[in-house]
Amino acid sequence: EEVQETREEKENVGEENWVEVDHFPHIEEEEEEEEEKEKLDEKAFLARVRDRHWNAAYYLKNSTPAVQADKQCVLAAVEAKGHALKYASFSARGNSEVALAAVRTNRGALTYVNKRASIWAQMGFVFSMVKLNGFALEYAALYIKGDKEVVMAAVGEDGHKVIQYAHPKLHTDKDVWIAAVQKGGDALLYAND
Repeated sequence: EEVQETREEKENVGEENWVEVDHFPHIEEEEEEEEEKEKLDEKAFLARVRDRHWNAAYYLKNSTPAVQADKQCVLAAVEAKGHALKYASFSARGNSEVALAAVRTNRGALTYVNKRASIWAQMGFVFSMVKLNGFALEYAALYIKGDKEVVMAAVGEDGHKVIQYAHPKLHTDKDVWIAAVQKGGDALLYAND
């Protein structure tokens, strides 16, 4: 019963007891100032990443769009923390040098590489990338997926699990499967005649 009375009392509080405030200008100004402090120009960004490399992803996330698109800034951030690539501009995530640096630092950064970028049609890029993370083969242009040397490099990095991304003509290639078995003996469970 007490709970019921308390609810009724709360519901019956008149509007005259409430003060409606649309806007707190001093709070908004403080928030804007804080945001501006976090937004660093390219030079300040690079200095901060050099001094505090462990926070590189945070700094890139909270930087200006110009910094997030600047190759030098993004490269510095991903060399410190590969997953900082997540906060780079779409075009920067499609830069071959930036993408390779990010995955070299953290192979999981492959998740953030621009999968629609033209770099996936460049043999040299894909070959370098699959040596870092064999699963990159999934995003390569079809003609590269059919290159035995590239597929062998991917298999050498991540075993039989990446063969599914190779061109079908290589799915039954003896050399590819030998490389897979050398990487991990359980590959034979997945081999076709």
